[in-house]
Amino acid sequence: MYKVHLFRLVAGGWWLVAGGWWLVAGGWWLVAGGWWLVAGGWWLVAGGWWLVAGGWWLVAGGWWLVAGGWWLVAGGWWLVAGGWWLVAGGWWLVAGGWWLVAGGWWLVAGGWCSCARCHAMY
Repeated sequence: MYKVHLFRLVAGGWWLVAGGWWLVAGGWWLVAGGWWLVAGGWWLVAGGWWLVAGGWWLVAGGWWLVAGGWWLVAGGWWLVAGGWWLVAGGWWLVAGGWWLVAGGWWLVAGGWCSCARCHAMY
């Protein structure tokens, strides 16, 4: 009976380690996606500034271009902010994954130590 519980403890530890690795991988994907969002936001901001500059060269219809450029700049800033939030969330996920991996290793180590004690007793 005791050996069955030890096996379950070790198996549960391995499942925790595997889940932690999945969390770490997902966190890296989130970080990468966040960086893409940040880069896209900067491109939008740059495009907005070009639109604003081009709008000043036009006289009558230029005011509409200027307004559209400001909307693009604002949207770009929102994208940049969202990208930073995604990057931050990805880092939190990576950190949580590492904690899960560490906890899984502790469980595995505890299971092996208990197993060794069990074999020493019998």
